Amino acid sequence: MECIDQEAWQEGLRFGSIGLDQESRIQNLAIQGHEYSVSVGPDLTQLRRDTVKVFSIDAAAVIREFDWNPDHATFKIKLNESVGGALITMDGLNTRGQSQAEIVLDGNRKLTSQIRASELAFSVPGGEHSVEITITK
Repeated sequence: MECIDQEAWQEGLRFGSIGLDQESRIQNLAIQGHEYSVSVGPDLTQLRRDTVKVFSIDAAAVIREFDWNPDHATFKIKLNESVGGALITMDGLNTRGQSQAEIVLDGNRKLTSQIRASELAFSVPGGEHSVEITITK
């Protein structure tokens, strides 16, 4: 089972697992000056950085090349094909008074989502996808 690690050949983190039948957790792992905690299970994949929940999805998922900063994030996600759709929430965003984010799925499908407080929520279908998020307006 893989919970969290740095990418060997690309920038960012990799975390998550598909196929678990119970929840597993790693807490307070130091990576590049931050403390990370990960929870993975059959209906949860969650990453905390310095106690802030920066990524959460209500499904088992594998996340690769996760590069997050407060106004931009990119990652690749793999979900079981049988998952009809899963809700991703991301927190800790620096909205600078902005209320929307642009989400580019698989390089071309653009979504716009509202930011409430510092939390962004959007859905992705099952399968493998690339995601890029930018705070817009």
